[in-house]
Amino acid sequence: MATIILKLTASNASSTTWYDQSGNGYNLALTDTAQVEYPIPAVVFNGTSSQGQSGNVSTTFGSGFSLETYFKFDSIAGVQGVFSYN
Repeated sequence: MATIILKLTASNASSTTWYDQSGNGYNLALTDTAQVEYPIPAVVFNGTSSQGQSGNVSTTFGSGFSLETYFKFDSIAGVQGVFSYN
């Protein structure tokens, strides 16, 4: 059985917060991002100083887990971090 820990959709963001729709309250604090609604809702990261961070996501993974994400890049230069976990 799958348990959703964090669910983010771009239509559920403000200029400073990306709200977790899983019901767990793991909202992301946004820095230097923009929100667009057309043609589809998106949180836009500027490629230099933008970030989304949550210090309170805490869970224990069992013997395995899945992570599903979707990103649209306009361009990529060098090595870029998309997701980090420590």
